[in-house]
Formats: sequence, structure tokens, C-alpha cells
Amino acid sequence: MTQDDEFSSEFSLATFQEERAMSAVKYAGGFLVTQDPKLGDFYGDLLIEDGRISQVGRNIEADVPTVDATNKVLIPGFVDTHRHMWETAIRGVSAWQDWEAYARVVRSGYGGLVTPEDVYAGDLLGALGALESGITTVRDESHVQNSPEHTEAVLQGLVDAGGRAVLAYGWPSVDTYAWRERTGSRRHPRYITEVLERGNTAGGGLVSFALMVRGPDLSGLDATRDDLAFARSLGLRSSMHIGGRKGGIAALADNGLLGDDLLYIHACESTDDEFAMIADSGGTASVSAYIELAMGIGRPATGRLLAAGVRPSFSIDAEPSAPADMFSVMRAALMGQMLDEVRGVARPAEKFTEREVLSFATYEGARACGLEHELGSLTPGKAADVVVMDLHQAGMASSNEPISAIINQGHPGAVVDVLVAGRYVKKDGRMCDQALVDRAILVAEQSRDRLHSKFAELHAS
Repeated sequence: MTQDDEFSSEFSLATFQEERAMSAVKYAGGFLVTQDPKLGDFYGDLLIEDGRISQVGRNIEADVPTVDATNKVLIPGFVDTHRHMWETAIRGVSAWQDWEAYARVVRSGYGGLVTPEDVYAGDLLGALGALESGITTVRDESHVQNSPEHTEAVLQGLVDAGGRAVLAYGWPSVDTYAWRERTGSRRHPRYITEVLERGNTAGGGLVSFALMVRGPDLSGLDATRDDLAFARSLGLRSSMHIGGRKGGIAALADNGLLGDDLLYIHACESTDDEFAMIADSGGTASVSAYIELAMGIGRPATGRLLAAGVRPSFSIDAEPSAPADMFSVMRAALMGQMLDEVRGVARPAEKFTEREVLSFATYEGARACGLEHELGSLTPGKAADVVVMDLHQAGMASSNEPISAIINQGHPGAVVDVLVAGRYVKKDGRMCDQALVDRAILVAEQSRDRLHSKFAELHAS
């Protein structure tokens, strides 16, 4: 089947998960890091009803089950604004290799070998791993649209996991380098139009859509212009990997292509003037600090973006090369800043605090996805995407500052409860649907073995 052949079957690789019951619950006496400047941070209560945050305050009266949140901290769910979820089943295959090695091995190698079943396995396990670590929303930068069946498999994996996701529909990973030709004629497969026609309500409204475009770093300006026009004709936000070299954002500006619907990923080598162009256009940015340092992509742009007026979001990027939790990314961003200070290249305006780092991982992530009206803070009326962390552990206790403890000692094991739209997906330190987790691990390990075998056979020949 070719990329644009009609494919009308519904999600056929697995059935939708049964509707999870919403939880009416009050957390009492916890430390609330609301990420809402009007509310601030305080010890108090949080009430969840009908899938939403109903009240935050002190001594809330409500006839609902109550959880004693003493020694616990409540935060909005982390938002990961850039992860290639289909790659999860081959975790570690390109660890501590540079970007070119990753592109050669994962994108050009494994990317042409994956079946829809492999893609489903990667997305399902990746989404469940995100939830386990407190990431309630993932923006899946999905450059594996090898066929309509692959797209269906991506969507099915995200839906079955039960978290919130943005499927950023990209291009195929078959013949990867042809899709990166500067003068190439390749354009996005059009299958997403059929998905959208069936309704933007996947997973009970938890999965929405965007477009992942190649941009001037990965293609020519003609392709960039056409890709953005396609996204805007569908009313979708877009993202692009950019800033591997200077001038890409300026080229977009010169061609009238900037907009507040654009998310710029990495941007390590982009100039301060280009960051000012993002700020002026209302665009957003995603920093993958861990992988930028580990792959040698470049200096994480967190502080320079902030100095230019762009409040960045954070992202995991690629699990073959990076850990899957937001704690690692937050610490990497701070380590990058400290390295810049020691080297004497960080200006005062580029400095940021632990409190800001937590905001980048929550509220700014929601804003980069266009979901800040719904997510990113513990504001009454917003969706109850809430993470509860236990600070009373041997590895975390005794810190006199909860936010510092989250950043410096935080880890997925400290995440005891995770709710998405008022439904528990993790409770008392355990995933709620262990049978689903077990199945995800099984199909991912089977996929891993198949793919490693195929890859070895390909290179042996």
C-alpha cells in the first residue's frame, strides 16, 4: 500500500481501553505547587470532581474520599513537548552516540524496518512509561508515517495507554535521507486528513493532533512553505527541528512563515536575533537538554531563549539515547546553565531558577501545545491532570525546600499518584492497569527482538 492509498478501517490493532472511572477525591494537607501566580504555593487542600480541579485552598469541606497528603507535594502533570514515541522499544540502542549516529542507526536503519505492530508497541510502552514518571501529556513527534496503518497504530498506542497526548503527524522513516533533500519534492502524506474527518476525539478527547514539519534545517524552503500551508489549512499547530546551524529561523521570517502556531525544537545554534523573532511572533520552543548534551547537539538554549523573551518548554526527545523522565531533563538544563556560568559564557539575563525549571516542565509545556487554558497549573476549572510526589523517602527527605527536592532528588519512584482528567493511572506507587503494563512490556520486547534481528540481517548482507 502506498502512502496515500485509501485506508478506512478503524483502530484494528487493539481495542480501546474501557472507560476509567473519574475520581472525586480531596487531597488534604499537602504542599501545592500550583504554577498559578494568583494562587502561589502553599500547604493546603485540592479537591477533584468530575474530572476537573474543583477547589484549591485550606480546610476545604467536601463529602468525598480524602487522602492525607502530609509530606507530599502536588504539582500539575509534567508536559513533554517532543518525543519520538515509536522508538521506545529500542531503548538504549544509540545511547552516548552523536546525532549523526542516531540518525543513521535509528532513523535510517530501524525506521525503515518497523511494522505497524512495532510502532504500536513503541507508542504504548512509551506512553505508559511517561505516565509512570508523572508525565501526563506527551507531544509525540511521529516521523514514522510509513503507511496509513502505521498512523493508525501510533494513534491506537496513545489511546490505549490512557494518558493525554498530542500526535504531531510527520513524514515516513522509509528512505529517510530522501526526505531531507534540500531540493527534494517529498511532501507530507495526506492520510491525517482522513483521521481528522473521523473526529478529533480519540481516547475520549485525550488525544489531539498537530503537524511535525521538516523546516529549513531538514528540507528546502519550498517544502517548508508547503508543509506549513498544509498544517494551517487543517487548523493544526506545527513543530520543527531547527537551529542545527544559524539562519533557519531568519529564513522563515524572511519568507513570512513565522507564527504563534510554531514550536521550535532544540535551536541550539540559532542566534539571539532569531530568538527575538520567535518572541515577536508568539512562537514557542522545546529544549531537550539531556539529549542535547549527551549527543553533542549543542549548548541547551534555555537561558538564551529566556533572555530573548521566549519561555521554553522541556522534552525527552528519543529514548534510544535518553532516559524517559522529566527529572533528568530538568537537572540537565540546570547543569547546562552551570557549565555556561563556569565557562563565562552565560549572561545575567540568561540565569533561571529551580522554580522556573519546574514551570518549563509543566505550564510552559501546556502552552507550547496550545493547551494552557486546560492544563499546566492547579487552577480551579482546569482538567485534573495532577501528580502527587512523596517527599518522605530516604532519598528525598530533609530538604527544606519542596521544589528543590523535586528538581534535585526527584525520580519516578517518588511519584505515588498520577491522575489524568480526574482518573487515576497510578495510585499508591503502582500503575492502576498492571495487565496493560505487562502486555506493553511483552509486545515491546517482542518488537525489540524482531527489529534487532532484522537490523543485524540487513547489515550482514
